[in-house]
Amino acid sequence: MSSVQDSLQKAIALYNADSLPEALARFEQLLQRDSARAQARVYSGIVCLRLEKYDEALDHFRQLQADTTLYNNPALFYQSLTLMKRNHPGDSQKARQLLQLVVDRDLDKKEDAQRLLLKSW
Repeated sequence: MSSVQDSLQKAIALYNADSLPEALARFEQLLQRDSARAQARVYSGIVCLRLEKYDEALDHFRQLQADTTLYNNPALFYQSLTLMKRNHPGDSQKARQLLQLVVDRDLDKKEDAQRLLLKSW
């Protein structure tokens, strides 16, 4: 296993152990070495979301969205979740729009997006 893959696995283990600040630090170290590491970007965004660092989470997911090399890209779905949690004026409407895009474009997390759209807000 390469040192980068080993570092990623250690960061994921910290995430799974609910050691979120430590996991975030590891994921961000990986991103400093290689900003194109999609898996580290996804986890960084999710950890920021769980730590209620919504603006940072949105930044990670927007950068992930720009990665056109990914076959499955959950960026729009995670942006919508972050907006729902952040709940600033206009966030709910924007979250709905993003979820609808996920469904309309048949993107990654489509089924989850459909379930969220069916819930009353």
